[in-house]
Amino acid sequence: MVYREYPPSEKLRDIVLNYWSFKIDEETQSSSPIQHITLPDNSVSIVLISQPYFQGVRMLGQHTHQFEQSIFPNSIYLGIRLLPWLNFRPALFERKEMLNTTAAALPLIESYFNEMASVLKQIDDDLIQELENTFLQLINTCTIVQNDMIKYICLALDKGVSIATIVEEVPFSVRVIQKKFKADVGLTMRQYANTSRQRRLWTERLYEGRDIKELIYDYNFYDQAHFINHFKKIMKVPHSVFEAYQQQIELVID
Repeated sequence: MVYREYPPSEKLRDIVLNYWSFKIDEETQSSSPIQHITLPDNSVSIVLISQPYFQGVRMLGQHTHQFEQSIFPNSIYLGIRLLPWLNFRPALFERKEMLNTTAAALPLIESYFNEMASVLKQIDDDLIQELENTFLQLINTCTIVQNDMIKYICLALDKGVSIATIVEEVPFSVRVIQKKFKADVGLTMRQYANTSRQRRLWTERLYEGRDIKELIYDYNFYDQAHFINHFKKIMKVPHSVFEAYQQQIELVID
């Protein structure tokens, strides 16, 4: 199994967080599905899917807890992970309806990506370029709406700045900030911060091999018990089980 992330080009850096792919190697002998689990995510993804029993396009919403999916061998998933503070008009999706779920893509999105999904076999740089060009054609039919305050808050939370500090710096009442943030992002600031913290911690653990005990304190958990309980609450499995599964996956970030 291989999971990989690809950066967008300069022309889409203000819209796309990254492109990602997940592929179960053809050498996999088992015909049974694999129970794939991933961390929570603050972003919505457009996902092209090629598997033995389905080819098409679906939407993957933000998740505040683990995402679990049965995936058959010889399957490929190719996603466009969108920046969480952007909205599109006419709407390509509604974040408040996407939370902790997947959904069918709108016919407009399918019209751009169904053909690519139907022939999805090998992921390379040329395919990523085609994916980006096709997405660019799609968003040229839309107006992109961005609230600079919400962008500022998201970027600050992604850096680990506390909500209390952010609220002090933004010239609006807490209630106004919270209401606007949830309307635009589809999550509360607390949900966003918790998800961002877990993803940053595990990026350092899985990609850089940092010691888990050091990370627990670096990411402001009170102690190891606090981290273990918090992780199991959102992931439904112990962190050791999650890490053991992730070690079966080749992880590549360009």
